Amino acid sequence: MTDWTNFKRSIICLRNVGVKIKTKKHMKAKWATKKTIKRRRAKLKAWKRYKQDGTTEAYEKYKLKRNKLGEAIREAKHDFEIKLAKNVKKDSKSFYACVNSSTRKDTEIGPFKDNNGNIISDKKEKANLLKI
Repeated sequence: MTDWTNFKRSIICLRNVGVKIKTKKHMKAKWATKKTIKRRRAKLKAWKRYKQDGTTEAYEKYKLKRNKLGEAIREAKHDFEIKLAKNVKKDSKSFYACVNSSTRKDTEIGPFKDNNGNIISDKKEKANLLKI
């Protein structure tokens, strides 16, 4: 072996030992709690069981888990919003980030063609065309 291959091999070995491989991070919702995450896993497990078994008993268990998850999500969102509202003076940045993320932007519908083949781009005319 040449000096170059030895050097290359040692550099690659050091790289493999010292450089961490970046893994994907799963983004969780800001309002998510341990309770909601646990109930989501339970719901997914129950769904897999139902798909595997196909029994009505498994489906009823799944429905129960689904409803509990919905309840936990509503509760967690409510608690998160209350916490944000209480900390508005101290942490206004996170409050406005949450408000801006929850507001929907109006999107415009593209132009239409009427029965005669004319292109309609006026908002009122598009609304009248959709009413018909």
